[in-house]
Amino acid sequence: MSIRLLTLAVLLLQTPVALAFEWLDLWLTADQQGQRLMDRGEFEQAAGKFTTPEKIGAALFLAGDFEKAAAVFGRSGTAKADYNRGNALVMSGNYDDAIEAYQSALARRPGWPEAEQNLQVATLRKQALAPPEDDYGGTGGQLEADEIVFDQGGRFNKSSSEEVMDAADQQLGEEAMRALWLRKVETRPADFLAARFNYQLATRDNEAATDEAASSNE
Repeated sequence: MSIRLLTLAVLLLQTPVALAFEWLDLWLTADQQGQRLMDRGEFEQAAGKFTTPEKIGAALFLAGDFEKAAAVFGRSGTAKADYNRGNALVMSGNYDDAIEAYQSALARRPGWPEAEQNLQVATLRKQALAPPEDDYGGTGGQLEADEIVFDQGGRFNKSSSEEVMDAADQQLGEEAMRALWLRKVETRPADFLAARFNYQLATRDNEAATDEAASSNE
């Protein structure tokens, strides 16, 4: 009798969700369970159920774990896997490896429009983030947080701390865009990458216009 009561107590402790998943384990494959989780937006849990690199990588990508997604996509030697790896690398800011991934995808599948577009975006992002060269061909030294540097016209430039704050503001904008895009899973990665670059380009143009207007008023 005591054994039966103990068994009943253990069963009662199990939640309906746990019992439901045990039932699914009996009737659905791991990939089918993963797809059900994906459909509910539970991407991290789905990644733990899937068995193929393509599906695991896709779930990790949608969960926002871009570094792991890139590593998983790298296990498959297909054009699609190279393309998706490039997307994950761009999202994590690794533009050099992203460029190589897109080039590999295009080598396997020449003329792929999305891969060509994303390769261009990754290349432009790399160029946009390259440190500007000084008059001697170098990239200049790192400013201290409290330094104020004057140019030849007597105007002072922003200190490094202000630049960091500006970068943080821009990053928040990028994170908001990323979150919005990830919720729209039907959107192509190329659409987001292009929007992300255009956003940053517009930000740079606005800053340049503001600086030019300030200079003309002096």
